[in-house]
Amino acid sequence: MAKLTAPLMALKAIGTIAGKITFTRGKDRVIAKRKPIPTDPRTPGQLAQRDKVSGCAIQWQALTPSEKQDYIDQAKGAKQTAFGIFLTACLMAPPVTSTLHGTYPGVPSPGVNVIVRLFTPGTTTEIYKAIAPTDASGVFDITTVPPGTYDVGIKCDNSLSELVANKTFIASQTTNVTFASWRGGDIDNNDIANSADRSILYINWNQGGACYGYPGNWLMP
Repeated sequence: MAKLTAPLMALKAIGTIAGKITFTRGKDRVIAKRKPIPTDPRTPGQLAQRDKVSGCAIQWQALTPSEKQDYIDQAKGAKQTAFGIFLTACLMAPPVTSTLHGTYPGVPSPGVNVIVRLFTPGTTTEIYKAIAPTDASGVFDITTVPPGTYDVGIKCDNSLSELVANKTFIASQTTNVTFASWRGGDIDNNDIANSADRSILYINWNQGGACYGYPGNWLMP
């Protein structure tokens, strides 16, 4: 037994990798290879359907007892359960959105297209993005906003962006958002007015376009 003790004590566990323990004795060392993480075989459409089902399950939990009872009554004598009937109706229903009624004062002319981005509050994680034309007062509407609470950013060509924090959008309702007044000067649209913009303006200062004088304007359609 004594002869076996020394070799056994020399064995030393050097770590667990991918669920396997490897040992070493002296300089001989074998480390298990890390197992690759399998990729999800589902298509984007299947993943989106999974997310919709998950969302419907959350909506089911939020129903009042009387609302659930309506589905229970429908399920009497049917092959589907009350939740199954609700799930079918939920998946077939069109997506519920909210509306952003925005005001961006000082836009240089009517019809300017503004880019609106929604971020997770306090972060730079973009959740949603849309474009909309303004009227002469800088007013616009976006009707496809997903319900939730966001920091709302806005920008248009040659302007610096503005941000309004923590605006809540409720399904089928309108949220009013008024941004700070339009600030121009971002000629290259990298969201900072600096020497690069000044150089662009200086190069073309006091020069007209090849169609200068033609009727109409050159705003995005």
